[in-house]
Amino acid sequence: MIKSIRKLLLMDEHVCPSGFYSTLDVGFRKHFHNPDKIFAPYIKPGYMVADVGCGPGFFSVGLAKIVGETGNVTACDIQEAGLERLKNKIMGTPLQKIISFQKATSETIGLDGQYDFILNFWMLHEVNNKEKFIGQIKSAMMPGSLYMLVEPRFHVISKAFKQEVEIAINAGLKPVDYPKIRMSRSVVFKNPG
Repeated sequence: MIKSIRKLLLMDEHVCPSGFYSTLDVGFRKHFHNPDKIFAPYIKPGYMVADVGCGPGFFSVGLAKIVGETGNVTACDIQEAGLERLKNKIMGTPLQKIISFQKATSETIGLDGQYDFILNFWMLHEVNNKEKFIGQIKSAMMPGSLYMLVEPRFHVISKAFKQEVEIAINAGLKPVDYPKIRMSRSVVFKNPG
């Protein structure tokens, strides 16, 4: 049993194994990570949003409900399992017209549009080259658009989070808010243009 758990944890050196998706995509999570409360101050109907590192799409669904049918959410992940799970979840629902999909690679997130809001929730610590990654995030942002970085407190210590914030600042992003999100360290950046 211990060996099989260890093997699951080591399947990929840095990326959360898709075997854990069922723990990230459960209804009771809304009690402590409610998308409406977390994102409403930053997102409006009609926005173009990217959920980078979306996993099984827990936040993609919440974001799609906020942007509505005039907006779009690009669910982006390096693991096909997460994207497939999300596709199956929204199939035949109105969200199918709002959520689009982007398969990332170890080299690129592949976002070529200009987004009003980009989210990284509990995933930046999994990225090897954070400077390159944040540069790709910034290049997908319009002037004045926002980038929310959220990391888990139990996994990313304060010093490591400060280093991630510094990387974003060095890329030209400006911290504008530090929202309180349970079990998390978080910051919202603005692309000054």
